[in-house]
Amino acid sequence: MLIILKKTIYNRTKESMVIHLFNKDEKIRYFEVNSYYSFILEFKKNKKFKIFPENFNEFLFDNDIDKLIKNISKIFDKTTLDNLKSTYISKTLNNYFKIENSKNLFGSDYTNTCIRKFLMPCYVESNKTKNKWIFPELIIFLNSYAFIKFNIPFENCTLQYFYENTSYKYFKSITLAVNQKTTFSSFEELFKYYTKLIEKKFHVVVNNTNSAFNQISLIDYDLIPNNHNQISTGLKEMAFCLLQAPVLNYNYDNLKQNIRDYFKKQKIDHGNSTSVIGPHGQCLTFLHNLYSQQQISDISNKQKQININSLTSSLLEVDIEFAILMNMLKHINYTIYFNERLNKDKLNTLKLNKIRENYNLNKLLLYHFLENSTESSINFYQQFEKRLYLYHNNFFYNEKSNVIDEIISDNFSLQNEHLQKMISFVNLILISLFGLPTIKDSFIIIKDAFFIKDIPYVTINSASIFSWIVCILLSIKFCKFKTRIF
Repeated sequence: MLIILKKTIYNRTKESMVIHLFNKDEKIRYFEVNSYYSFILEFKKNKKFKIFPENFNEFLFDNDIDKLIKNISKIFDKTTLDNLKSTYISKTLNNYFKIENSKNLFGSDYTNTCIRKFLMPCYVESNKTKNKWIFPELIIFLNSYAFIKFNIPFENCTLQYFYENTSYKYFKSITLAVNQKTTFSSFEELFKYYTKLIEKKFHVVVNNTNSAFNQISLIDYDLIPNNHNQISTGLKEMAFCLLQAPVLNYNYDNLKQNIRDYFKKQKIDHGNSTSVIGPHGQCLTFLHNLYSQQQISDISNKQKQININSLTSSLLEVDIEFAILMNMLKHINYTIYFNERLNKDKLNTLKLNKIRENYNLNKLLLYHFLENSTESSINFYQQFEKRLYLYHNNFFYNEKSNVIDEIISDNFSLQNEHLQKMISFVNLILISLFGLPTIKDSFIIIKDAFFIKDIPYVTINSASIFSWIVCILLSIKFCKFKTRIF
């Protein structure tokens, strides 16, 4: 649901010589998971698109938290409602600073070109951590590419289910604040529910791109490094097992070398953090300490560290989210371009030009966002993109493009051949119906114009019939081969 990972933690045995890398049952005091699901809006014909319709209370949140609390006060207890209000205040402030930082880092065109709106909050009952309120976020770019982002905090919880690809086990139920009768077992189910509502309320067709990106931020945890050079072997093993699933049955020395090589290749040092990028579309971020281990033992300094790490996580989220969204935009754009060119139904030159135009316009939008960004943000995006070589299929990009171009060229050749033979067939019919009188009249005009004398045994009629038969035979020759059109 949240992370596409296979089980990667194994116990060492004499038979298999598979090693147990680290303690997967060790609890992490606080971490957050950000999941992005993408889809595309296609406008229906003769329908006016209204970006945020009225009477949409079951879906969009109108930012009136007091009104919402009043409406659900009989369903949830006071403590739960207080948590809802505090979560809303925190999310609102976080969103405000995110927008302001985005303007400074990426320019106002980026913030003005995408529309952000909180969706109706959800109450998440968990089996492993505290129950939480979350505010999913709807992000719509003006090119009709859209995303739903889920931010899920975890406290005193292990990463066990992420290693086993069963992260849905963290949650007992997910309930919409205004519709308690409908519950969901995973955020993927909730995403599908949201897209159906969007399709119904916005009067659009929603195409699910089957593209998701997942990012984990470790904020308060043991073995937290003080800088980029003090990341422990345990954290490197954690990143390797989360992002490079499945771990194969190497011997211990080979596996250690693979972990070191993978971490060196896939990590990005950025500010007070280190991010490790999974080539298929995942990201694991470690936040660093600002205090020494001796200072951190003090309770007040410990609380300061947690607060600073939370603030640092919010600031880093801006750069990380920008890199994720830009890479997802690029991935979706190419995927659509690839699939639409393979769609053989009614593919013609005009439609192909339209497909290329949309593809290039979306690329220009992406370049426009990047050229208005700061140098550090561009560098971070480029490093991020480079490490997503499997997500973007960089290795097969040129090969696939060449194959598609050859297919399109062959199909257009078949179309042209078919058209020529259709013309020949029509010409045959015309010659058969009207050719003989036309040929006879032509011979009479030629004879009179050049004063040609009569030839023995050859009359105008016999010459016209002979020429007419020859024209019919030649037309049949061009039309006798069958052709196909896709």
